[in-house]
Amino acid sequence: MRYEDMEYVNSQHILETIEEGGEKPTRSVIAHELGLSRAAVSILTSDLISLKLVEEDGTPAKPDGRGRPGNPLRLDCSYWKVLGASLQSDGWQVVVTDLSGKILDVVSFPLDAVTPDCMIDTLVSGLKAMLEKWNGHPFLPGVGVGVPGVVDTSTGTIEFAYDFGWDAPVGIAGPVGDALGMSVFVQNRYILEGIAEYKYANPEKVKDMVYIGIGSGIRSAIFVDGRLVKGSIFSAGRLSHIQVEEQGRLCTCGRHGCLYTVANDSALQEWYSSFLGAGDSARLSALAVTALADVGYPAACQAVDKVASFVLKAVLIISDVLNPRLMVFGGPVGDCHRLVSSLARGIAENKAKNPYMNLNVRRCSIKRYGSARGAASLVIEKKLQLLRDGR
Repeated sequence: MRYEDMEYVNSQHILETIEEGGEKPTRSVIAHELGLSRAAVSILTSDLISLKLVEEDGTPAKPDGRGRPGNPLRLDCSYWKVLGASLQSDGWQVVVTDLSGKILDVVSFPLDAVTPDCMIDTLVSGLKAMLEKWNGHPFLPGVGVGVPGVVDTSTGTIEFAYDFGWDAPVGIAGPVGDALGMSVFVQNRYILEGIAEYKYANPEKVKDMVYIGIGSGIRSAIFVDGRLVKGSIFSAGRLSHIQVEEQGRLCTCGRHGCLYTVANDSALQEWYSSFLGAGDSARLSALAVTALADVGYPAACQAVDKVASFVLKAVLIISDVLNPRLMVFGGPVGDCHRLVSSLARGIAENKAKNPYMNLNVRRCSIKRYGSARGAASLVIEKKLQLLRDGR
């Protein structure tokens, strides 16, 4: 390994130690934890401070018996700003965060049409508008983007998004990067919601966790021992097409009885309409149906329970295969108290106790802008690389 590469790796380890440590560590503590010399840690830490990634706390740490105490180090969240964006049903959400992932600003940009060209054009104009709004503030030279469908994260391309009717690849990173002169990191929007939950709403630091987002599509973010599972062709966690009814409806994928056909937002709306009394008719949004279910409206409760019965089949499969400690549900359908309560009850009543006895289920904690916040976290994760490459 070249010296420059070793220097980068050590700097990254130092930065991670500062970010992840429960207490703000000193240079000597970092040297001890990483097995590096104090001189090397001091030099690399000074470089991180010059890059405005790290700052000294200013309050000396307690003496450790080996000389004068050092100043604790912490992430510098006062300088760099970060861009993230996510495509939702009503358009783009664009956020600005600091390096801790705290949202500083949010602006929404509606779509005129749900087409790839309109999606990209609106994203570019929205990002430029946000940069103009924050003119004079330093931004990391990257942007994270959340989109529907299966995403090749190595190229920043949507391979397909059946819930949007897109069955051909749509390049995102290329046109957006060319327009902004920034690196672009693209990921599925529900996976990004899961990343945000894992990073920012996981105080117990559970390492084996599954996030399930249910909306126009159904997708999960799977964390095993703290690592996001991506899959060989970036399709890990694609729950929409688990078969839950052998003789069920024809799915957009060409098979019958997929979870997508009975548990996404459109399916919930149809279940609700079917459970209404004779003479009643309504076409409410999925959010409206879940809200009615959470206050006990009978037809909405029946519809949510029906969806939950199918989702439970997928949950039990995931539990058998991965044995996670925690499952978090979000999205317009997933973030429903009645749905999650029904799932918890179904898990508890299952006769095969062993795989599920330690499984906890809950609703998402980040109620708004989770996907855009997760998108910004992709840039934050690459902050050292982005700044070194720009030197």
